[in-house]
Amino acid sequence: MNNNTGKKFAELLKKREKLEGTRIFRMLLHLATSQYAVNRNYHELFKAMEFYENNLAIWEITKRHQLNAFLREFLRLLHNYLASVYSLIEHTRMFCKELNNVELNSEYIVKLKELQNHVCVRFVRDLRTYSQHIQLPIISAKLSFTSGSELKQQILLSSEELLKWNKWHKDSKKYIESLKEIDLKAVLSEFQTLIKCFYEWLYQKVTELYRKELDEFAKNESELSEFS
Repeated sequence: MNNNTGKKFAELLKKREKLEGTRIFRMLLHLATSQYAVNRNYHELFKAMEFYENNLAIWEITKRHQLNAFLREFLRLLHNYLASVYSLIEHTRMFCKELNNVELNSEYIVKLKELQNHVCVRFVRDLRTYSQHIQLPIISAKLSFTSGSELKQQILLSSEELLKWNKWHKDSKKYIESLKEIDLKAVLSEFQTLIKCFYEWLYQKVTELYRKELDEFAKNESELSEFS
């Protein structure tokens, strides 16, 4: 790299740090990393549930220690998932606060209310509070027969046990009271689908609002790549 080339490279690096698009891109990257943590934790939790559902042998008396070990590990994975969900919520709040875009904030409030209208979203948020401030929920591994006489294995939460805590949001409490046991796989699956749609909207909206800045950042990155 000759002097002129080196000077040009240094100028591009300096320019990159001053671009508004650089700041926005990095903010998006940090938020996406938080969402990645949620998705990975969910994937590990989902795999654990599938392992249980397809492992009838774990019910053998001689393997009861394996079942107990599995349930303990499952609670660890559930804790990690719920904690990462809370982190994502807080990171998203700070993301919008730092951007401080009137149009984004206006639509964000509407979209957030729509999201929170789903009872599973409210329940998962409350379950996070319960798990981190009270105790990890008591879970049960259930083996039952379907109407077609097929075996069905599920990981369930006891509604009776959860209702001993008196800090549930009214919607969460009503939801818990409507069920004897809560199918955790179904709840978390619905929750994941909802937040996936929410963040797809958010990334698209930010990209639309800051298209010029992000295009300028991309152009600068393209010019920098020519030196590699």
